[in-house]
Amino acid sequence: LNDLSPIATFISSNYNNPIPPTVFRKAANDLVEFLKTQWAWVYETLHNDDKSKGRIHYVVWSDVFICPSCTQDIIFFDSAFSKDTGKVQGEFHCPHCDTTLSKRTLEHATETYFDPILERSNKRNKQVPVLINYSVGGKRYEKAPTAQDCETLKKIDELLSREILSSHPMMHKGGEGWGAIWRAGYHFGITHTHHFYTPRNFLVLNKVWERCTLPQLRWAITSILNYVNKKQSFTGGGGGMPGVLYIASLVQEKNIIEVLERKIRSLLLAFDP
Repeated sequence: LNDLSPIATFISSNYNNPIPPTVFRKAANDLVEFLKTQWAWVYETLHNDDKSKGRIHYVVWSDVFICPSCTQDIIFFDSAFSKDTGKVQGEFHCPHCDTTLSKRTLEHATETYFDPILERSNKRNKQVPVLINYSVGGKRYEKAPTAQDCETLKKIDELLSREILSSHPMMHKGGEGWGAIWRAGYHFGITHTHHFYTPRNFLVLNKVWERCTLPQLRWAITSILNYVNKKQSFTGGGGGMPGVLYIASLVQEKNIIEVLERKIRSLLLAFDP
């Protein structure tokens, strides 16, 4: 509580300024209802019956590497992740030339893309969606992304290009080589704050912030940031490694609406036990 940074004073202020539970509950319910009405579609996927819509809980994104032997792309999830153990294998084989590989011997595949927030071309480590965890009728399912899911992502990119959204450069040098915890490998192409989020979650997070004016509710939003950014490892669990901005090769993109609902429920218990 004695930290004088802007975020620290904001947090401590909300710890020490209680709000009537009824006021918080109404503002929170209004926010969640707005999100479910206007933005739930970004977390929808088509079930394998091609009729039912499922609610996405999370999407796994995988790094893509280059095989040093045949120079073909290797999707890390497909080649290195064991579904039997739920862990990444130390050694695995290239699906194209069958060479035995380990992650430390590989280089990231990169791509050039149009950044709709910065309105310019940019480069980044290539990541692709590989797994969707969702539910239909109260039952959980998993599937590989389909053409319909890719269309949703394309629509989100188009929306981002039309929105005025807030993002800030990482510290100095135009956001390049920022800070003591910057690493050339997995921070390649990350120059601004929005690069720590998937386009989907960055869009929804901005809509949440725009809609919310109650300080105590904004406080709740800041408390979930570490759970909805790219620090969420698919195999690591938790809220990312503390004290670093490490982005794993398998990222878990969580449904912000669900995460926010859980946080609101826990805060309501604290405000009105």
